[in-house]
Amino acid sequence: MNRNNLITEGNEFTLPNGNLYTGYYHIHSSKGAMVGPSHVESDHELLTPVNKTVEERVASIQTELATGEQRQRNLIVNLNNQPVSSPPSVSGGGGGGGGGY
Repeated sequence: MNRNNLITEGNEFTLPNGNLYTGYYHIHSSKGAMVGPSHVESDHELLTPVNKTVEERVASIQTELATGEQRQRNLIVNLNNQPVSSPPSVSGGGGGGGGGY
């Protein structure tokens, strides 16, 4: 899971080369803040928080994302382990009243 389409004005993160980063970024549940609006399979740079406050905010979002991932896994496991119930049986009615004249 990721938190996508976040924007920084250049006062929150640095690039690996030490330059401040301005633009779109996303937060990956296990990797942290990364360049670009959303996670892609090709290489893209990790961002380094410029201070403890930003670092804690990123860590908090990562925890939230990881918790959501765990809930999804638990839901899938619970759904897969549900016993398959048989449809209710329909009784064939038998006997019944007469009421003839």
